[in-house]
Amino acid sequence: MVGDYIYGGHGHNAGSLTCIEFVTGKIMWQAEPLGKGSASVLYADGKLYARYENALVALVDAHPKGLQVKGTFKTPAERMPNRTQPVIHDGKLYLRAHDVLMCFDIHRP
Repeated sequence: MVGDYIYGGHGHNAGSLTCIEFVTGKIMWQAEPLGKGSASVLYADGKLYARYENALVALVDAHPKGLQVKGTFKTPAERMPNRTQPVIHDGKLYLRAHDVLMCFDIHRP
């Protein structure tokens, strides 16, 4: 939950990002999937990090007025499915794919 809004997925294994107003249950927006399969979603510093099963990672503004993608990238470990939850610690994004652990520096000076 970010402020008065809940961000997450919509649709079984679809990875469609969704924003819902917590108090009313009103769906603010639902977006087409950016990647393939389910998405694990993490919030940090005003942004959502969506990690899809096909190794696509998307950076999205957490905003109730609509989906605003800031960027995407594919991780080197693309063996599907990639379902583990992303973790951020000390300016680093950690992603695990099966027996591979990846670390990406996301700290902004």
